[in-house]
Amino acid sequence: MKIFSLLFLIICSCTNIKREQIKQLSKKNTFLVQLNCNYQSNTVDIGIGLLLWDGICNTNLKLFGKPDFSNIILSSNFCEPIDRICPLFYKQDYGIFHFVVLKKIKNGYLISYNSGNKQAYVPNNEHQEFVDWNSFLTKNATGVRQKNGTEIYEVISVNGNFLKVKDENKKEKVIRWNDSGKLLIEVTLLI
Repeated sequence: MKIFSLLFLIICSCTNIKREQIKQLSKKNTFLVQLNCNYQSNTVDIGIGLLLWDGICNTNLKLFGKPDFSNIILSSNFCEPIDRICPLFYKQDYGIFHFVVLKKIKNGYLISYNSGNKQAYVPNNEHQEFVDWNSFLTKNATGVRQKNGTEIYEVISVNGNFLKVKDENKKEKVIRWNDSGKLLIEVTLLI
């Protein structure tokens, strides 16, 4: 009986440790719940392309409130949980942290985040790459799906607001991917 009591106490204390670890982790990552950072968030404007981070840890993500890169909004290590910021595409454990670029500026970019409701300036650095939508959809995306659709298509080419795609049976078709700056597709970046 003593062995069962001892075993019960050990299990309970381990469960409490795990609960405490989960509480601490959820405190660090509350921004994910508050901002609803999904793999692909909504956005009010797709801009001119995306700013892709290279996913290398120990690099800083710095966002500024002014185009002269003063008035810092955020400075955080890329691989640490970042609060208050939700990019368009987010899967931090795979190095996916892609912001919408609204325009290029001297020595950097104006980006949007938090579903396009916030904007910040980002200086150029070696840990990021600007990719226009045409290149992103044809070279970076592993597939696209119409919102609320189930079939994933391979992108063949981009022509304005339309994509030439092919399905798993190699049948080609044309789908609309944006409407006046509103994204009409879900993008797959992982195989």
